[in-house]
Amino acid sequence: MGTATDFYSTLQKNTKQKGPKGLADHVVHLCFHVILWLYICILRLARRFAPRKPLPEHGPLEILLTGTFFSDNWIISLLGPLALSTRCGRIRMVSTNPIPAIAKVEPIYPPKLLIKIIGRSPARLVTFVWFGLLTRPHIIGGLHLLINGLTAILVAKLLGVKALYSCCGGPTECEGGGYNSENHLFCRLHGPDQFIERRLLDAISMADLVITRGHRAIQFFQEHGVATQFHVVPGGMDGKKFSPAEKPAENDLIMVGNLVPRKRVDLFLEIVSKVHAINPDLRAVVIGDGPLRQTLEARAQALAIDNVVYFAGYQTNVAEWLQRAKVFVLTSEAEGLSQAMIQAMLCGLPAVVSHVGEAEELVQDGVNGFMIRDADIDAYVKNILALLGKQTMLTAFSLAARQSAERCDVHYLAQKWDGILNELSESSV
Repeated sequence: MGTATDFYSTLQKNTKQKGPKGLADHVVHLCFHVILWLYICILRLARRFAPRKPLPEHGPLEILLTGTFFSDNWIISLLGPLALSTRCGRIRMVSTNPIPAIAKVEPIYPPKLLIKIIGRSPARLVTFVWFGLLTRPHIIGGLHLLINGLTAILVAKLLGVKALYSCCGGPTECEGGGYNSENHLFCRLHGPDQFIERRLLDAISMADLVITRGHRAIQFFQEHGVATQFHVVPGGMDGKKFSPAEKPAENDLIMVGNLVPRKRVDLFLEIVSKVHAINPDLRAVVIGDGPLRQTLEARAQALAIDNVVYFAGYQTNVAEWLQRAKVFVLTSEAEGLSQAMIQAMLCGLPAVVSHVGEAEELVQDGVNGFMIRDADIDAYVKNILALLGKQTMLTAFSLAARQSAERCDVHYLAQKWDGILNELSESSV
C-alpha cells in the first residue's frame, strides 16, 4: 500500500491547480484519496484477521453477484455460461433492472422504499451487502470494478469467502484511477490520478478471481503488479439464436449500443455520410437508445442522411436486426470485448471496428473484419466500401467471422467455467 509520503506528495501536486475549478478538483481528489486509503487499510486487516471459508472440492457452489446492465442479452451473456457450469449451484443476482429468466439465477431486488429513500445504486449495494452477510455464499462478486467490484471484494474479505471481480470494461475501469470509466462518481476526477489507480490495483490484487473479456486487460494488470488468478471468459451467446440469416440482407451497415459519448455514434454518422456519397443506395441502422438520441438524429439530418440511417431505438430482438444487415460497425473510444460485436460475428457479419479494448480477441484484420486506429474515418470508409463492393470478399469474411465467434458459444464457455471453479476450489484447500 502507498506510503504517507506518496499520499501527501500526490495531494501537494493537486493543490498547484489555480482558481475555483482547480480547488474543486482538488477537493474531489482529496476525498477519493482518503476514502480509498481507508478502504485498502480495512481490506488488509480483513484479509489478515477474518476467518476463512474454504470452497468445497466438489459439489455446487453458492454465488452472490451484483452489477448494472442495460440489456437483457448483455446480462444473459455473462450469467448464462456460469449458470450452466456443473459447479454452479445457484447465482443470486442483486439488481435494480429486471433480470431475464435464467436457470439457477435468482433475482434479488432492493425494496422500493429503500430505493425511494437513498436511490437506485445505493439501495442495490446495501441489499447486496445485506444478502452477503445473511447468506455467506461461497463466492461474492461484482460486475465492473467501480464500484461493484470494490464492494464485492470488501464484503468477501470481511466474510472470509472468495472474491470475484468481473472486468467487463477492460483496463479503463482502473487506468488513471477510473476517470475515463462509465462510473458517474469516478468520472468526477476529470483527469488521471496515479494514487487512486494504485489503490484500485491494490484492491484487484486482493480478489481471488479476476475474469476479463480478453488478454489485454490481464496484461495491463500484470504489468502493474497485480498477482491473482486470471481467466479470460468472453460473453457467452446462444450460437443457434445468433446465426447467419438465410434471406438476403436489407441493411448494409448496423451499429448496436447505448447512445452515449463513448460509443462515438457521431463518428458512425460521418462514416455513413461519406460511404453514402459513393454508394447512394446505402442503408444503415442504429440499434439502441440513450441521452444523445435527439442530438444524433439532428446530426443525421444536418448531414442529409436522415433518410439513410434509421434509429430503431432499444430492441429486444437484436438477433433479427443483425441477420438483416451485412456489416457490423463499432466506433467506440473504449470497450472491453463488445457483446454486440460477438453477436454480430455469430450472425456472420464482418466487423469494422475501432482498435480498442479486447476487439483483437476475435477480429483478425483483413480476415474477418478490419481494425481501425485513431478514429480514422477514411479507413472506415475504405474498408466498408471494399466489403460492400465485393460479394466474394463479403462472403469469405462472413464465414470467418462466424467461425471466430463460435468460441463464445455458451456451452463451450460453461465447460470453461467448470475448470475455473475447480481450480479455485483446489487453490483454497
